[in-house]
Amino acid sequence: MRFAQLATLAAFVAAALFTLAWLLRLSSLIDFISETILLGFQGRRRSQHRAVTQIPHLLGIPGGGHNFIERVIAIASQFLQVNPVVATIGLANLALLWLGEKFLPNRPIALLVVILSTTFISVTNLASHVATVGDIPSGFPSFGPPVIQFEEVNGILPVAFAALLLSYMESVSAGRAFASKHRYKLDVRQELLGLGSANLLVAFGHGYPVAGGLSQSAVNEKAGAKTPLSLIFASATLALCLLFLTGFLRNLPKAALAAIVLMAVTGLIKV
Repeated sequence: MRFAQLATLAAFVAAALFTLAWLLRLSSLIDFISETILLGFQGRRRSQHRAVTQIPHLLGIPGGGHNFIERVIAIASQFLQVNPVVATIGLANLALLWLGEKFLPNRPIALLVVILSTTFISVTNLASHVATVGDIPSGFPSFGPPVIQFEEVNGILPVAFAALLLSYMESVSAGRAFASKHRYKLDVRQELLGLGSANLLVAFGHGYPVAGGLSQSAVNEKAGAKTPLSLIFASATLALCLLFLTGFLRNLPKAALAAIVLMAVTGLIKV
């Protein structure tokens, strides 16, 4: 319980740091990070980290390792342990997503994959043979001010500062990728304010530091999202799922989620 409170405190301190950076216009520091570095950060997160963490779920193997090389070695050594049922579901979903991207671009094919996969597992006896997301707590989190013990703030500062740097780099690298693809200008200073606001609300919801996600943004874009209004609809849909659909989603196979993430992130890699 105390670790959860410390994570919430880190989100609260990160929100304060983001707001301070916004007030001091420290977003100009991002200009000292070259486009190559940002593309490398973005490409590593998408092509390497995301792939090697999702492939085990796609093929039904244990995976393992703490870095890219170790995970690749683990996947290669476990290739003969591939679960044929899980692999069939994962590859079938990949094929459906590819066909959807080719013939129905900018349509929410990922949502169709989630519905079909979950329904298929629910009406068959495969739930015991396929890894699913499992039980999801229903209802909304409790809201209230974070538990602050000021003697712990100094100890949390390095963690919050690391969260600021990494989440800001990730958000800006993802934002620049989409800005370049769709030809619009990214306000990097506004990203500081957005991340600060998000972490402040998360702290009052007893969560941990958050940032703009590369794979989540890619999935959103693949579904045809054009404006930030898509996040309002996503939030409302998530609220409805938390209230009414957690029992249904417990049978969502992880192979389907892996297929969605893999398909989404590969479209934004710049060789």
